[in-house]
Amino acid sequence: MQEFEPENFDVVDKNSTEGAEEEFETKPANKFDRSSNGGAFRMEAWTPDVGDVIPPGDITDLKVLSADTETMQVTLEFTTPGDDLDIGNVTSLELRTSNNPEEFVANFDSGLLINETFIVKGTLHPLGPGEKTDLIIKLPETFSDAEPHTVYFAMKATDDVGNTSTRYNIAPATFGMKAKIIRGIKEQENEAKSSKGMKKGEEKSHEENWPSKDEFVKGHESDSMAQDQKNDEQEESGKNSKWWPVIVGIGTAFTVIMIAVLIAVVIIKKSKKRTYSSVQSQQC
Repeated sequence: MQEFEPENFDVVDKNSTEGAEEEFETKPANKFDRSSNGGAFRMEAWTPDVGDVIPPGDITDLKVLSADTETMQVTLEFTTPGDDLDIGNVTSLELRTSNNPEEFVANFDSGLLINETFIVKGTLHPLGPGEKTDLIIKLPETFSDAEPHTVYFAMKATDDVGNTSTRYNIAPATFGMKAKIIRGIKEQENEAKSSKGMKKGEEKSHEENWPSKDEFVKGHESDSMAQDQKNDEQEESGKNSKWWPVIVGIGTAFTVIMIAVLIAVVIIKKSKKRTYSSVQSQQC
């Protein structure tokens, strides 16, 4: 193995730009070893047969892929941990569910244990470490509700000596929201149909109250005859009122003429009487 002396190297400042344009001749180096002093430590005591004290890895990627409100089925996905962190096969998986997230976060055992009875597809038997697992479960009736609600899931792993993973994440699944929206749409459609039916009923009721065609024609003819008679009476009355001033004028003129004639007759008679008296006086 070829050895290099310190003088065989050029030491430069990594931030220096001086001589940056100079080209260096390079050649591949042979295999070499590097060593450094790691210090020292001392073991005070140890137990030769301590057993398995390393817990399984944590399941922190549990998530809900889908949730069916009608069937109350949930599809879950998670990564299987190892027996000792991410090494080896774990003995069992423990899945729990709860509708109280605060209590569930504080106490994993407060959730309802989901066993094989609720498994629709898949299995709780653990696969190899690092493998993705899909699981479909059907929730019990205690979690069904007419109103929208959220159910929470979490998982832990246990090894062959009873060591349990320490941390876990909470995966939520919401039910009833889609059903509520659909129910609201159906209610609006029913209200619209009911309103439309009521409107048609009112129109039909109005049509039933309308007179028939013959009755309408007869009524129209009767109204026309009454209107014509009224118009004739008004026309006749108008004619009479039109000639009334003329008649009054003629009557007044005739009365004046008669009075004048009477006055003339009286005057003539008086005149004749005077003449006769005058003649008699002359004869005497």
